[in-house]
Amino acid sequence: AVAMYTISMLSLFQLRKKSAHQAHFQTPGYPVVPFITLILALLCLIALIVFNPMHGLIFLGGGVGWVGYLLIRKIP
Repeated sequence: AVAMYTISMLSLFQLRKKSAHQAHFQTPGYPVVPFITLILALLCLIALIVFNPMHGLIFLGGGVGWVGYLLIRKIP
């Protein structure tokens, strides 16, 4: 869930940057509330890694796998 919050907030900032004129990307309190949410999600993710190293390694493995997929899919 923490990773989902982080990715959602990063996606929101990216969408607002690319499509600021579209009304269906309106967010209450933008950019303050989403930024606070992003910071809190990152703090929770750091706490998860520090206090539960096994889950942190699993999360890291998933991230490495995702980056590997992104690199491999670009190869023709």
